[in-house]
Amino acid sequence: MDVLFREKGTYRFGPFLLDPVRRTLLRDGDRVPLTARLFDTLLYLVEHPDRLVEREELERAVWGGRTMETGNLARAISSLRRALLADDMVETVIVTAPGRGYRLGLPVVFEPAPLPPLPAELTDLPTPPPAPVPRRRAAPITALAAVTALLAAVLVWGVIVWSAPRFAPPRLSIIVMPFRTQGEGAHEAMLADNVADDLTADLRHLPGSVVKARESATGLAGRPVGEIGRALGVRYVLDGRMATHAGTVQVQARLIETVSGAQIWDHQYTATAASPWQTQEDIVHDIASALNVTLVDAEVVRAARERPNDPDALDLFFQARSIMDRADNLDQLTTAQHLLEQAIRAEPNFVEALSALGSVLVRKSQGYSDPNYAADDREAEEVTVQALTIDKANPQALAARGQLLASEGKCAEADPIFDAALQGDPNSIQALSGRANCAWLDGRPDATLADLTTILRIDPQGPKTNHYERRAGMAALFAAQYQPALNFLLKCEAREAGGSADTDKLTPIETGRLYLIAAYALAGDLSQARRRAQAFQAIWHHRSVWREATFFHKKQTHTPGFAKVERALQDAGLPMFSDEHASDGVAPADKPLLGSDFTPTPLSMPGGTTIDTAGLQHLIAAQPAPLIVQVGRFREVLPGAIMLTDEQAAESRQAMDADLFRGRPNPGASIVVMGTGTAGVQGYNAALHLVKLGYQHVIWYRGGEEAWAAHGLPAEDKRDE
Repeated sequence: MDVLFREKGTYRFGPFLLDPVRRTLLRDGDRVPLTARLFDTLLYLVEHPDRLVEREELERAVWGGRTMETGNLARAISSLRRALLADDMVETVIVTAPGRGYRLGLPVVFEPAPLPPLPAELTDLPTPPPAPVPRRRAAPITALAAVTALLAAVLVWGVIVWSAPRFAPPRLSIIVMPFRTQGEGAHEAMLADNVADDLTADLRHLPGSVVKARESATGLAGRPVGEIGRALGVRYVLDGRMATHAGTVQVQARLIETVSGAQIWDHQYTATAASPWQTQEDIVHDIASALNVTLVDAEVVRAARERPNDPDALDLFFQARSIMDRADNLDQLTTAQHLLEQAIRAEPNFVEALSALGSVLVRKSQGYSDPNYAADDREAEEVTVQALTIDKANPQALAARGQLLASEGKCAEADPIFDAALQGDPNSIQALSGRANCAWLDGRPDATLADLTTILRIDPQGPKTNHYERRAGMAALFAAQYQPALNFLLKCEAREAGGSADTDKLTPIETGRLYLIAAYALAGDLSQARRRAQAFQAIWHHRSVWREATFFHKKQTHTPGFAKVERALQDAGLPMFSDEHASDGVAPADKPLLGSDFTPTPLSMPGGTTIDTAGLQHLIAAQPAPLIVQVGRFREVLPGAIMLTDEQAAESRQAMDADLFRGRPNPGASIVVMGTGTAGVQGYNAALHLVKLGYQHVIWYRGGEEAWAAHGLPAEDKRDE
């Protein structure tokens, strides 16, 4: 059944709600798991209500006209009834006409899907000019899975000497062959067919793809791939085999190029046969996520060979997507940005390229030290609005717009946009990760965990798997789900054996190991937690529980779950606060210190005075009171203090006068500069800069926010301001 162009909407009958686009069935709000074949059987009956559907018609529609074994259709109907949990409604849900066929006995109401809701800023966009007919359209790749082996395979394929093709199959055209089984069991054969069918459906959701169902290959099994390609007009053949043994299902799939016969991808997956529906979904997600990236890589190599000097917009888009799937630095993201900009110049209404460009620009300005962040933010604003002007319901455009708003701290505006994106594409990793991040910042770890778990099921082997698993582990920890937290964090640790001993930066490895300590303690294994705490301090001895908490947002640290984690870390032996008088043997320097949040600082500063907490309390009580300047994390902001960013703390004398005195005359009071704590260069460097600018009576409060908090003195948490 071809459901690609069916009108979006849902069918309601009795207690059931069927969504043909998302391929879901709900009974009283709860999902009913169905295999692909059973879903198609029910859908056909639902789409033809109030009439009898003959057996032969149903077999042609669902089984593609293949010869059926006697009793197979009846068994499928019986399985469908059991899946519907409708034994008490047998003669009302599916009515049997003996010897003739079946019909749906409940009234059916079709409810067209409304357009996804959009924020006010996008409801009055101008009508775009008619779009030029593009040469090719791009496929948004929702599952960003990539491993080194895949890239290596594509590169090897790219250097094969190709013979001149005798036919030119369409780009991204593919046949999913029937999966072979090693056993004789009916369950194994059914699972293999369902996996092939669901992979076909998944690939068909890529715009621009030409996907032939396995029924198209009837009579071609065992034939050379070149013959299959010519017979069906496809560029790629996907085939596989499956075997079940001892409660597990082992699947091997491979992708072959039909013109050359070269195998460009091979993938193996083992799933636990917990339930047929879950096993089937896990297998399909794993293969599809890896295959999507492989197809993009394959087209990049092909375009470089066939059109090295004249890439079209789709070529440029694929090149950018291939880079984005693996990018982990600013240069790579900038390269992807330029490729997408070229693609858009060639096809100005290329929505997928506009959406991808918005995502790249947000990643640049938020995750890296982007020197052009202001210009990139402006461009992200322009391209995301342009994409939604062209197609207000496009899931990729909506997800990119949501990412931009979330990066600006506007999660209240971003959340409904992410929801709208997921209405159009429930598997959008961009939208799921954006919504998970907003929930995380809002102090809702349960919602964060739900979306991250969905991502990991959609894309279990992606390039950001460690990031998602670590975040899921922390979300589970704060949501009091301690065993899942341990499982997620231990998997991350296993992939990151060794790790860095860098004491200056907040690294993902350090974060994961820190919260593993809390997970063990809260799960009841305090001895393991204490052993890990000792090992942690041997490497990262500057860390304290309070200091680590400054890297979270205010709403997160004010939740009950976070307080439990802090207590667990202390129970394991980690200090709540650092000692403001401790020395690391760092000599005073009259030049700025190089380093980051945890770089050790000296006990004194040349050209100024260094004080401790008692000294600052004395100054505040004296007259005139000092001017207090803070350049830390702003978890403990003193009354009347001036908060400056690192950039503001390094400005010229004229700009600094404006920041410090806000247009008032210099009162001649002392200037006290403080950072987050004894470790971290921001406070030291800011105080040194004021001395060099010629300010008098500059004082460095070395203990900073941490020491002030350790003494329980008055302050306000302003991290979100």
